[in-house]
Amino acid sequence: MPILSSIKKSYIAGFLDGDGSIYVRMKPNTSYRFGYQISPAVILFQSSKDRESFEELCSLIGLGYIRERKDGILEYTINKVEDIKKFLKMVKPFVILKREQVALMEEILK
Repeated sequence: MPILSSIKKSYIAGFLDGDGSIYVRMKPNTSYRFGYQISPAVILFQSSKDRESFEELCSLIGLGYIRERKDGILEYTINKVEDIKKFLKMVKPFVILKREQVALMEEILK
């Protein structure tokens, strides 16, 4: 992940607050002790009409991958545990609306 200024970190945090999601999904998997695999993710969303700007933003982060949904929405997904930790550490001081979700994800990843 590149070294970013506080201004860029705060912009990314604002993007997460407005057009992002922090969640943990339980996938059925009988090989796990309780029958489920925990799958954490941080996702940023944007219309494919703004692909160039969104790709530029995602390249600043440099931790996930982009995919385009059938409905014309781009998703930038960060789903590797270590990458999620790096991302949350970067945006945590600047997040406003999703402070609770950031804190909960940090606890889950411990």
